[in-house]
Amino acid sequence: KVDSKITVLNEGRYLGLYFPASWESDRKSALMKDLISHPAIDIVAHQQNDFVFIQSSTLLTKFSLSGGALDAKSDQLYYPYFLSNLAHYFKTRGHPDAIVVGKSGTTFYNEHRALHGGPTAAETLVPLLMRNSSLREQQSIPALWELLQFL
Repeated sequence: KVDSKITVLNEGRYLGLYFPASWESDRKSALMKDLISHPAIDIVAHQQNDFVFIQSSTLLTKFSLSGGALDAKSDQLYYPYFLSNLAHYFKTRGHPDAIVVGKSGTTFYNEHRALHGGPTAAETLVPLLMRNSSLREQQSIPALWELLQFL
């Protein structure tokens, strides 16, 4: 409803947005600022060149996709391991230009009402439920897609 020229990929828990090619970075940033002011929105994130900008109602963060690994403290901002997962997300081919994460009780489907919002700690820290399994690197917890790669 904000702008009919935006393509929305409706994922229920989050929106993936593709901006029109003609949009300048100021216009993209202005839309993200408008969206985060909506009471049902928890986090917005968008990529501009090599940088990812993440914003909630109380916090704004920027990181470079080509800069080194995120430090452990930064990776706990917003949700556990959220920034490192965003870094992987924005490096994949064909990713949307922006994502919008709803607050608890928000869904982006008109027919449904969700009982959850973004990637909470309980949902990002997936237990490894395999007999005699262990992590090779004890310093980090793998993303869900890494755990499921072998299935």
